[in-house]
Amino acid sequence: MSDLLNNILAKSDCNSVTISIPLNDLKNLVAYIIEDVTERNNQETAEKQVKATLTANEVCKILNVSKATLWHWKNKGILIPTKIGRKNLYKQHEINNLLIKNINEYE
Repeated sequence: MSDLLNNILAKSDCNSVTISIPLNDLKNLVAYIIEDVTERNNQETAEKQVKATLTANEVCKILNVSKATLWHWKNKGILIPTKIGRKNLYKQHEINNLLIKNINEYE
């Protein structure tokens, strides 16, 4: 659908173009654009969430646990941090997965 519009605009030699398009085709074009934008936003959000990291202090506040608990969880393989320099960083999506898992087990 967008190729059709690109071809029309490329052939025009003025600053304004009048296009006559059937209503159904217009609806399909708008739906396509909305779907494309939504998909791109979802991908960007997912990528940001995967890349997001939290410090031990932030994780303790979010989960309302002590640093000792994080240490025990690391040893048990429940929540394993990524070591960057001297810091332990936790991936946001792993925190989210842990919360979801615990909510599902609680119900």
